[in-house]
Amino acid sequence: NQVSVCRSDLHRWMAVFPSVYCPQVQCIQQYAAKQADELSLEPWDIINIIRKTNEGWYEGMRLSDRARGWFPQESVVEVTNEHQRRRNLREQYRINMATRPDNHKEETKLNKNS
Repeated sequence: NQVSVCRSDLHRWMAVFPSVYCPQVQCIQQYAAKQADELSLEPWDIINIIRKTNEGWYEGMRLSDRARGWFPQESVVEVTNEHQRRRNLREQYRINMATRPDNHKEETKLNKNS
C-alpha cells in the first residue's frame, strides 16, 4: 500500500511540475498555416515544442509572441546548443515582461504624471 501512495504522489508532482526540458526548434523553412489550429512560421522563428506526433507534426509556442499551433517537423531543426537555448529563453522572458498589460498601465501612469 505504501508503494501505491508513493506512485500516486509521484504522478501528482509530475503533473504539477512537468519536465523542465522543453525541446526548442528554429524555423528553417517558411510554413503558411492551412488550418485554424496551425502556426505559420518564418525562418529564424524560435518555438518551444509542446507535443509531437508520429506523423511528423509538432505543436509549439513561438517565443516572440507566444502564438501556439501545429506545424510540420520538416520546417524546423532542434536547437541543441545549451547556450543558445538559454539565450532564447532569456529573450522570451524579456519580451513577455515588456508586453505585460500591467507594464503598460504603469507606463500610462508615468506619462500622465509627467
